[in-house]
Amino acid sequence: MIRTDRGRQQTFVALVGAVVLGSIALVAATPSTSTAQDWDQLGFGDESRGNERSRSQTAMQDDQRQGHTFKRTVQKALDHAQKANEAGKHGDSEKLVQYSKKALDLAKEAQRAGHNERLNEGVYALGEAIEHGNKQETKDAREHVMHAIMKLSQSADLQLQEDAIQPAS
Repeated sequence: MIRTDRGRQQTFVALVGAVVLGSIALVAATPSTSTAQDWDQLGFGDESRGNERSRSQTAMQDDQRQGHTFKRTVQKALDHAQKANEAGKHGDSEKLVQYSKKALDLAKEAQRAGHNERLNEGVYALGEAIEHGNKQETKDAREHVMHAIMKLSQSADLQLQEDAIQPAS
């Protein structure tokens, strides 16, 4: 033991005793059972539990809005891809490329929502359609557009009209 003067030892003992007594008082003040009333008294009442519920509901609503935005964006991409397909049916590779580029931009925007393999395949197919369309290879470009239409619709669980991807006659 280190030698100190008597006054410091007494002060130290008094502080240790206060800390120990304070801890005992804190333990004695803590509710022994976990009732709602006890939690309310500690500041964890219905308000805080309600805030947790409202936060999770808000998060769920945000997810639903994002899902709705994703579907709407993919639907717009599909609309342009279908216009590209129509242009390809008529042999107009310039319009096919124009509409495919618009569809590609929208599909890339939809990719920001997160990883979706089918959407990625649709984006790739649109890129291929543009490449073939720029080379005036309309038949090949249209095949890629039809593949893109199928993948885009699958990515967002959207139903296609029966005549949306019919092969050239």
